[in-house]
Amino acid sequence: MPKFFNFYPKTVYSLSDNNSLNIITNLTTNFSFLTDLSQYSSSYYEYTISESDTPENLAHKIYGNSEYHWIILKFNNIMDVKNDWPITYNQLIDSINVAYSTSEYADTANTANTGLQWAKSNIHSYYKIQTKTVLNSNIIEVDKIRIDSNTYANLTPDINPTIYELSDNNKFSIITTKENKTYYEYEIEANEEKRNIKILRNEFIPTIENEFRKIMSENV
Repeated sequence: MPKFFNFYPKTVYSLSDNNSLNIITNLTTNFSFLTDLSQYSSSYYEYTISESDTPENLAHKIYGNSEYHWIILKFNNIMDVKNDWPITYNQLIDSINVAYSTSEYADTANTANTGLQWAKSNIHSYYKIQTKTVLNSNIIEVDKIRIDSNTYANLTPDINPTIYELSDNNKFSIITTKENKTYYEYEIEANEEKRNIKILRNEFIPTIENEFRKIMSENV
């Protein structure tokens, strides 16, 4: 991280009331990939972040240099590692327990529940799910629609699918089901979604690094 910020331009800033001036790194300078490589599947591959991965050790594993962690972050538009990078299961459990221990949720000061227990036993969201299947093929389309609790309570899931016939004689079926998600499941799912990122292929690294240096030098 320190070497990365060495490339940022400096600016003069007053940090006190005595009119003294200080030279600081201008973190407001931003950088984005001029060539939008993320739009071309040939420039990257999918990667699932593991429990032990950090931006630094992942960069070392992939690029042989932990200082290239900024490329992984920028390529995936991760601006806040603390909130946008997945945490370990144990860290997540601790976070859930703290987050849902407030009076807004479990109010653990006045009940025997922990925040984790509350999160596991209370519903965060309700969904209506329509699964469309084109018969005699492997084409399946699933629509997951968030609904309110009253709609959910009054929704009767289909026992059998409804069959529709198209003008070209093809047939497809629709079956409606429903599901809910606890606060615990919501937090687990949100953390897991952060694990899926794109990794820029090694051959593009020199170009991106040169582009970054050029942009930063122009802002000096």
